[in-house]
Amino acid sequence: MSEPSEKKGANKSLLKASGTALTGRASVAIFSLLFVAYLARDLPPSTLGLIALHAIFVMSSKVLLELGLSFAVMREAGPLVKVGDVDGAVDQIIGVSTGIRMMATLLFALAYGGAGLFFIDSLSESFPGVDLSLVVPFGAAHLFAKNAQFVLSPVLMVKDRFGSESALDSAAALLEKIGAVTCYWTLGIDWFFAGMFFGQVVTTGATALIVRDVIRRFRPRQLRASAIRGVVKRYWPLFLRTLFRQGMRQADRLLIAALVSAEALAVLHVARQGSTYLRYVARAFVDPLNVRLAEATDRETRLALVRTTQRVLAVVPLIVMLFSPLIMRAIGGPQYADDWPLLALLCASYVFYGLSEVQLAIIAMLGHGKEPVRMDALAGVLGLVATGVCVTYLGDLGMAFGQLVSYLALYLGGLALAKAVWSAAHSESASTSPSA
Repeated sequence: MSEPSEKKGANKSLLKASGTALTGRASVAIFSLLFVAYLARDLPPSTLGLIALHAIFVMSSKVLLELGLSFAVMREAGPLVKVGDVDGAVDQIIGVSTGIRMMATLLFALAYGGAGLFFIDSLSESFPGVDLSLVVPFGAAHLFAKNAQFVLSPVLMVKDRFGSESALDSAAALLEKIGAVTCYWTLGIDWFFAGMFFGQVVTTGATALIVRDVIRRFRPRQLRASAIRGVVKRYWPLFLRTLFRQGMRQADRLLIAALVSAEALAVLHVARQGSTYLRYVARAFVDPLNVRLAEATDRETRLALVRTTQRVLAVVPLIVMLFSPLIMRAIGGPQYADDWPLLALLCASYVFYGLSEVQLAIIAMLGHGKEPVRMDALAGVLGLVATGVCVTYLGDLGMAFGQLVSYLALYLGGLALAKAVWSAAHSESASTSPSA
């Protein structure tokens, strides 16, 4: 195949995978906005704040429990699965990576439930009108089911099942909301999280069913101590990089929750729901990019993939930002309409989020795993400090300013390293390297 044809084919493959993912998530994003619009009008801000707090813990757990091992599956198992060596892929990386993450998920869910029940009296004061003895156990169960599906998602990706992965992720978001509202209407707000759990269990089970041919190949010997030490050691630097790049963003949400009232947290939750689809767009392009970068062998094909992704992820958030006033009013109603600048800043921050995720893809797929994490750590800590300062001095608007500063710092901090990794991965000069 000629070089132009190969580049065109790679871009077509990327756009097809991304388009499939976005199509599946579009309807769910619309339903999610309607869901939040309903809750914002029907629930008191303190109860909406409780839902927002649980969402923060779920997102934080996904970053902590990633452990760098989803990249391990996409990087090492992808090429093996492509040539039909599924047994080798499971034995070498999928079995141990999936097993480690699943055990960590169970421990985290138990810690969530235990801590919630231990502090139930003080939490009840902050979130009155809700029976936390029901909310906490079902919240922990939902967190486990959600992360169990997340753990299995890389297996779908290396099998080139981006459409299935997107459909299942979208179905989970849809079914958990339908379950939550159904339980709320029939049994009351105390059963809201039970509905989320029941909805999530359906798609987690469906995911396991689809990858059952891989699960059948799991063996206890794949979790021997030497295998666990080996894979954790290889991907620990990448986990630290992910932790500083994405984990600090979850840490700042916990910081915000500690600094502001439940009512302010509800405002931020509404604004974040308005920008949530931008995260879907980023993931819809970056996840296929990871796999395609691992599969591609020449620089020009990789360059085409990276530049296509960069263009999309830089332009889409700016377009959405222009409609921030309309989106905020549509989601939150008159009660939250005046907070549209919060949504506009969140949208602007996603420009740098998307570009920094492209950097992470380059480092994870083309690097050697030993690249320094100093700049990632500095940028992550800077973003966390910026969030605290902005919230303290700018009030509610500071919650979004903090995210903007954090993503900008991550992007600037990763520029030099992404370019260095790109240059080292290819024999020619970096003069045609992506702008990272």
